[in-house]
Amino acid sequence: MKLADEMRVDELVELFADDAVMELPFAPGKMTRRYDGKAAIAGFQQFARDAFSEFSMTVEAIHETSDPNIVVAEHRSNAVVAENGRPYRNHYITFFTFDADGRVARWREFYDAGVVVRAFRSGPTR
Repeated sequence: MKLADEMRVDELVELFADDAVMELPFAPGKMTRRYDGKAAIAGFQQFARDAFSEFSMTVEAIHETSDPNIVVAEHRSNAVVAENGRPYRNHYITFFTFDADGRVARWREFYDAGVVVRAFRSGPTR
């Protein structure tokens, strides 16, 4: 999570398996909900990095599961949207599944889509 916190996208993406899948089931509107493969995940991570003028991620808890290849993280963001200067503060639950080589095979992230919509909408802040 430190790499995500520091938006070190190139290093973060290197932790993924080539055929990894990143899923964002609650992505609002027409946002993509699934990224297949390392290149697609890199594209999303770069977009996310560039969308913020400030960004930090804080891990609140890590939960082990009965499957040693799956870890669940509770984390939150504190950021500023580059385009409009609005704050972006969200809470996340992310399921990480690792392959036999210790690479991220699946990243399934849940968050409040309303926070995304309010932070990124155009028009005056309220």
